[in-house]
Amino acid sequence: MSGPKLDTFLADFGLAKAVATGSKLTRTGEALGTPAYMSPEQARGEVSSLTPATDVWSLGVVLYETLAGRRPFESETDAAVVGRILLEEPARLRRIRGDLPEAVERVARVCLSKRGRHRYRNAVLLRDDLDRALRGVRIQARAPGSRQPAVLVAGLVAAAAAALVGLRPRATESPPAARAMAPTRGEGLAHQALAARHDDPRRAAQRLAEALREDPTREDWRLQRGLLLWAVGENAAARSEWEGVVAGSAESLTARTYLALEAWSRSEQGKLRWDQAAPIFAELKDLPDWHGRIARAALAGSRGDWRTAREELRDEPRWEGSLVRALIESSDPAGDPRERIRACSRTLEGGLPLAWAHAKRAKAHADIGEEAEALRDYDKVLSLVPGDPKTLCNRSVRWLKLGDRQRALADAEAALRGLPGEPEVLRLRGQVFHELDRLDEAVADYTAALRVRPADTVALCNRASARSGQGDLAGALQDADAAVRLDPSLADAWGTRGAIRLALGETPEALEDLDTAIRLRPDSARFLSNRGGAHVRLGNYPAAAQDLRSAVLIEPGFPDAHYNLGVALVALGQRAAARVEFARCIEIDPRNRNVANARVWISELETSEADPAGGK
Repeated sequence: MSGPKLDTFLADFGLAKAVATGSKLTRTGEALGTPAYMSPEQARGEVSSLTPATDVWSLGVVLYETLAGRRPFESETDAAVVGRILLEEPARLRRIRGDLPEAVERVARVCLSKRGRHRYRNAVLLRDDLDRALRGVRIQARAPGSRQPAVLVAGLVAAAAAALVGLRPRATESPPAARAMAPTRGEGLAHQALAARHDDPRRAAQRLAEALREDPTREDWRLQRGLLLWAVGENAAARSEWEGVVAGSAESLTARTYLALEAWSRSEQGKLRWDQAAPIFAELKDLPDWHGRIARAALAGSRGDWRTAREELRDEPRWEGSLVRALIESSDPAGDPRERIRACSRTLEGGLPLAWAHAKRAKAHADIGEEAEALRDYDKVLSLVPGDPKTLCNRSVRWLKLGDRQRALADAEAALRGLPGEPEVLRLRGQVFHELDRLDEAVADYTAALRVRPADTVALCNRASARSGQGDLAGALQDADAAVRLDPSLADAWGTRGAIRLALGETPEALEDLDTAIRLRPDSARFLSNRGGAHVRLGNYPAAAQDLRSAVLIEPGFPDAHYNLGVALVALGQRAAARVEFARCIEIDPRNRNVANARVWISELETSEADPAGGK
């Protein structure tokens, strides 16, 4: 083995000293811990999170350093080292040492997992897996085990790593020279910022601003401050920080990548903001490192080449790679919401509580009906970006889905305070009023939205339905006609007009509209229920029962469908089954408009059962 001899004296990782360089980075009066060997939980100051897995991280640093000839996280200052520990993944060992067995690299990667629960639970398990890797036996990464201190096997791990270094002579480089022992005020502020980044990114950004006033040349602090500002939704300020870094810093490539990612995250409908993102990705795509992989994945995604985009990121360990994967899963029409959830979770595990990632994960949870999980993520977004109107609207929709109309109304009104007069928010509040049966207020909000955006077909359909509930069937039909003319492909327009025509007694015309609506959206319980009602009116009870059974299968909690099915079953002579449907209507919503009639039907059916000569 070539290179300087490494004498190791291990007493405690928090008091480590590299004798060959004379570097002594642990200082009196600071949190104990040599920055280069500190785990993410130590760097964040999470004392309660320290476990034997914390020492496994430090052993992983020793293992990596012995194999690669350098530490996994290096920089010229403690604060920059801590920032890299929290945010970055180390370079892949097999890219530095192509002769290393893959299993050995996997052992090191498990040791350096950002979350303690993903590492070996103690050093004995690490020692055993490293021994397996050296013998060519399948490793048992993250197997459970007893809580034993790392110091018991540190020498064995170091010895095994040293043996691997001998596979091929290579030059090693000494770590950067230690700077003066006393930290500057700016460095102290930066360290505080990095420790607080996960729990309070806004305060952390303020601390870094103070640090930069002390030392404006620190581009690494500026880069990190941009990330913190992005996390709390201050995108313009984040871009300003990164644009300053691009001007000529060693961090320029990372800053440019962040500028492109931020532009993409602001895209609408999952489409790249090509005016800002694409030129940057095009400049980075030929780089061999993570910047290039992310750029190539983004460009492939923009072409709709989802397979190539995913393949580029298959082995990318950095949190930025997970963020791009989340964007790809959101953009691909066939993307898997559960994979989007996993990608967003991996992004957040990188140490940055990015509001955007929480919002994307919330949407993915909502897409698969996980409403409680979606609400938790929206709550987190609002803790990071208080009063954000878009998030308030999204949370309002989730409350409405769960039937909590008062909370839905509170969020919609808060969103309107942030975006007064915004037609989409007015339409949302109108929908909540509609659900609360406050029809005058619902019509007023829909009308206000339509003044700003007259061609809003959703607002037209909603106002038509609300007007119908008020008894204004002529006005309702006028709105529904306008919606059908504006967008003949909109199922709601046909379905709404069908329901209004049914209320007007225009049953054949209603049936035609509902046939069209169901052809456009076959899984709508509301359309099927209304068509079932039309068939009842026309005396076609078998067709009515078929539609209504389909409706209650799609939406078991739809009281109108149960009521109409009961009526159809009475006509078909299935009285016992009809009673069940009427009772279900009452049980689901005792305030439903059909409840009074359902009670009458049940009473008459019970009477007819007691007196077979009677009945309706």
